[in-house]
Amino acid sequence: MHDNIQKIAQEAQLAMLYEVTCINKPGLVDPVDPGSHQDMDIFTFLQSSVVLTPYFEEFIQTGLDRQHQPIEETFMAIRQIGLEAETAMFSVTNGINTHKGAIFSLGIFLAICGRLTIWKVPCKKSFFQKEIQKMTKNLLNDFGKIDQTKPKAWTWGEYL
Repeated sequence: MHDNIQKIAQEAQLAMLYEVTCINKPGLVDPVDPGSHQDMDIFTFLQSSVVLTPYFEEFIQTGLDRQHQPIEETFMAIRQIGLEAETAMFSVTNGINTHKGAIFSLGIFLAICGRLTIWKVPCKKSFFQKEIQKMTKNLLNDFGKIDQTKPKAWTWGEYL
């Protein structure tokens, strides 16, 4: 089982590496242009991508370990892993947010992969969509008090 977890985590890392090496992404970092991100470059992304792989394994393992628990509880568990992954990312990028959104999205996706591993369910898009909806159904509750925080403290996603 550990080999499968490692393989899936490595595939997630490869996806991040492939994404940053694509050229002609207006506004986004690529090998020849930082786009609108003057505080980062491709090397910042490469550093971040490499440091995140162990956390990808943790997301998968958490999904696997919590397969018989309500999926909302899995979401709460992976949030902590996501925060740890963000700390690792910030430590190698000198505080630059290269992959916060990817950590969030891949964390959910990989935890569901962990749940699927044991169920031996076919990996269909519709199944993932349903599981993601179930896992994140209470997510908007996080934004209930956002108007009480200062806009300067918001992430770009919260601002949008």
